[in-house]
Amino acid sequence: MKNYLGFLGLLGFLGILGIVTDNRAFLAFFAYFVFFRYFGVKPDELFKLNVRRAATPAFFSGLAVQVLTIGASAFIEDMRLFVLGMSVSFIVSVFIFITVLVVLEFKEQRKS
Repeated sequence: MKNYLGFLGLLGFLGILGIVTDNRAFLAFFAYFVFFRYFGVKPDELFKLNVRRAATPAFFSGLAVQVLTIGASAFIEDMRLFVLGMSVSFIVSVFIFITVLVVLEFKEQRKS
């Protein structure tokens, strides 16, 4: 059985845009190469549960940031706030997902 979480590692290739263009923010995408390690992890029930536990707060936190961004953009007519808010929403979601998943994996390893 394949572990589809490893496919997130493909997003790491977007980091090449940081080298080719002048926008250095794309270099942060190189961090996604870490997800390639999940191709070697067998997706058992505990792993799938940990991914769900990590994805739930990540989804709702990203949604909350999007709601705040859209609400603030309704009163401030500067589109830069909207674009920045959507970017922050993505960053917050990914950061929380990775952090919770790492903490859950660390706890699982300590029990073994």
